[in-house]
Amino acid sequence: MIMIEECVCTSYAAPAVSQEQNGSYGPQLAVLNALITVTAAGVQLPTVLATALECTTDLLELPIGAILLWDPTAGVLRVAASRGPVTSDLVPGGAIPEADLEQWLCGRCFREQRAAFVSDLQADLEHADTRAAQRGMAAIAAVPLTAHEQPLGVLVLSGTNERSFSLDDRAMLQMVAQQVALAIENARLYDDVARRAEQTRVLLDLGQRLSAILDLDALLRAIVIDGREALKQPLLGLWLQEEGRWRLVMGSTRKGLVVPAEAPLEARALLSWVGEHQQPLYLADVHQDSRYQPWPFQPFDIRALLLVPIISGGKVIGALDAESERACAFDELDRTLLQTIANQAGVAISNARLYTASQRHTRQLELAHTRLERAQDQLLQAEKLSAIGQLAAGMAHELNNPLTAIMGFAQLLEMENLSPTGRSDVKRILAAVERAKKIVANLLIFAHQQRIRPQPTDLAALLQGILKLHGGEQAGSREPQRAADSPLGGSACPIVLRQEIEPNLPEALVDPAQIEQLVLHLIRNGYRAMSRCGGTLTVRLQSAGSLLRLEVADEGPGIPADILPHVFDPFFTADDAGEGQGLGLSACFGIVRAHQGKIWAEPRAEGGTRFVVELPLDARMAIEGEAPSDLAGEAVLIVTAEDNVAEALLSATQRMGLRPNRVASGEAALAEVLVHRYDLVLYDGRLPRLDLEQLRSALRASAPKLANHILAIGGTDPGAIGIPIEPEQVQWAIRECLARDT
Repeated sequence: MIMIEECVCTSYAAPAVSQEQNGSYGPQLAVLNALITVTAAGVQLPTVLATALECTTDLLELPIGAILLWDPTAGVLRVAASRGPVTSDLVPGGAIPEADLEQWLCGRCFREQRAAFVSDLQADLEHADTRAAQRGMAAIAAVPLTAHEQPLGVLVLSGTNERSFSLDDRAMLQMVAQQVALAIENARLYDDVARRAEQTRVLLDLGQRLSAILDLDALLRAIVIDGREALKQPLLGLWLQEEGRWRLVMGSTRKGLVVPAEAPLEARALLSWVGEHQQPLYLADVHQDSRYQPWPFQPFDIRALLLVPIISGGKVIGALDAESERACAFDELDRTLLQTIANQAGVAISNARLYTASQRHTRQLELAHTRLERAQDQLLQAEKLSAIGQLAAGMAHELNNPLTAIMGFAQLLEMENLSPTGRSDVKRILAAVERAKKIVANLLIFAHQQRIRPQPTDLAALLQGILKLHGGEQAGSREPQRAADSPLGGSACPIVLRQEIEPNLPEALVDPAQIEQLVLHLIRNGYRAMSRCGGTLTVRLQSAGSLLRLEVADEGPGIPADILPHVFDPFFTADDAGEGQGLGLSACFGIVRAHQGKIWAEPRAEGGTRFVVELPLDARMAIEGEAPSDLAGEAVLIVTAEDNVAEALLSATQRMGLRPNRVASGEAALAEVLVHRYDLVLYDGRLPRLDLEQLRSALRASAPKLANHILAIGGTDPGAIGIPIEPEQVQWAIRECLARDT
């Protein structure tokens, strides 16, 4: 006899029972009492489900039972508790996919929310559960689990023997189902509350952590690592959008961080959609969504994808990308959690970028302030040295007058037919004058009154030549050069002279002789600084925009902060008595200033001092050219009140075949050119009442050609005749001046 009975799952009210009947309901009441007890005790859901199965299967004498719960994330009816060989006989695989529910009696019961009681499956395979019957099942009861009209699952009992289900059996099973559904709902509510509380705690901690991080890289790392742990998913990536381009800047997986990369073509469409709509994009199963294409650098085969925009200031600046190898892996709480993390990330990233920009601006201000202070210091230094320089210049000019006479007449004597003793004496005189001349030259360099003879110069080759002479080593060499072995040294401590020269440097317009003097002064200063401790003296030459930058860095004890501002003062020295005159660095200052450059000293963080020189590549200074051809008979007017200078110039011009004449004032010169014709004027600009420009202006009206043929005696003008007078230099200057176009 076939018995397939179904009834709608409704709340069941037990009929009134007399005292005589109470004994027959004892087992059913015991089952309900046991369930109520474990439910009220707040035990875990698995215990409630196991108790329900144990009591009902024992009471109904059915050996197989299972409670299947609906998993909306995966879309399957999954075994949550069982008794007996469920997976092999009742539900193979432990789960029934949504597409297969109609093939199972318990699946139809769940879908239609109707209880089913079958006495003998073998009697009607067409309308009953074919799969269960094939596994030897005979009797089966399936009761849906429902709470607040929300289907939760199904309670299934089965046995291999035919069995009918009485009204009492059905009522008892429906009451058990109601009690189990209540326990499931309570457990899920509890889990939901606990999960929300945990997420709230995680978000609070994450928010505090992110707000405390101002370094952008550290912030991005914290977002993906802490965010993935909070989300409990295998991968969380962070994309940033800059100028319309998406880039994965940070990613966290179970195996570590993901290497940053440009967004592949497959990802751009999804990211662009999120950026355009400013809304999350959730693909529950990427295999079922045509918008998804596998990305080339994904660490595993993903099934679920969740993209959430990161918004700041109303604009999408990036996106969080959560991925899982399980389909339907992200429920509503997960999506809310990731959205909140994205909101926190937007604020934190904006703050970090503002902080980075402010730090950059602060550094720029500090750099500008440092440069301003340095410029102010150099201006004060220049003003101070200018005053001292005027005094030094006066002294130098006063010394130049007798030196001019001594050198001029000594050179004239040298040209005479002298005895060996006399010639030797003249050479001694000239050598002494040369030494005095160098002293005066140092004073004039410091006073910015030394003539600069610039020419295009390969500073790298010049520097290499200087260092080669003094034991320098190429970068990479490690053989120490003792300071005592160098003409610059004077110490027994080993000192390495190391050069670091940038290749292919452009030429600079400089006076090579004075630059050589500058380099030697700085190297000598470094040797003295390391004379007691040894170390490496590094000479570095490199380009810096429109400048060439020369650095000389020592590893000495350093210069005290109170002394550093005075190192370029004349006659200031920190050396022991007798070791220096205090003019070396002052001369360096004068040389650099004459070349329109800058020089300063600064302490090194690792110890020692670094001297920095910056020379412009395009300094506007006269370049010496080829001397014109020999002259013959030109008339020259020499205008100076200094007799020694006049005599030296008269002698030099006469030897050139010129016709010199001398007057002692500017007024006399103007009167002379009105009476006689002259081809050239040599004028001492130090004369009172009429300076060089005034003379030139006066001559333009009466003798315009002569106005273009005026040479200064002394001074800093390019082409001026230097003092002391050197006959060769006088001849060159005169030839060059006479070669000028009118």
